[in-house]
Amino acid sequence: MEITMVMVMSADGFVTHGEDGPSFAWASAEDREAFLSIVRASDAVITGRNSFEGKGDMPRPYYVLTTQENLPSFKNVFYVSGDAESIVSRIAADGHEKVVLLGGPKTNLIFVKDGLVDRLLLTVEPKLFGEGKPLIIGAKLDISMKLCSVKRLNENGTLLLEYELMN
Repeated sequence: MEITMVMVMSADGFVTHGEDGPSFAWASAEDREAFLSIVRASDAVITGRNSFEGKGDMPRPYYVLTTQENLPSFKNVFYVSGDAESIVSRIAADGHEKVVLLGGPKTNLIFVKDGLVDRLLLTVEPKLFGEGKPLIIGAKLDISMKLCSVKRLNENGTLLLEYELMN
């Protein structure tokens, strides 16, 4: 199974604009298009409860990390808890090969620190925020990556970077 973390950030390294939530309000239309293409090509999605925006049935399996109980049930939405290894084992047992991680900084940490993320698709928007949340938060890391590709998405200079994590 391959896990690809997909994120968008400002040029100064923030995935939120201040304390704002999801990036859809400030990310470019081209990032949104690339994002949707990546998700559509996946077998399943891992996301945190705070990042999950599903309000009903989903077109592919979504594994939503949460500690809450009695959440509403929808088609293809599975609420999961536990360590990253057990969550990944469950997803593999369900037969998924191409999984995207759409977490926030804390969810990203859970999977990256355990060496479970294979690739990072990172859109860099030509914006400066000065404050916000970083890509990963909660622990000191030292993970090397190899740049695989760079794609310019628009005239403003929005870049889509693909990295391989050297786990």
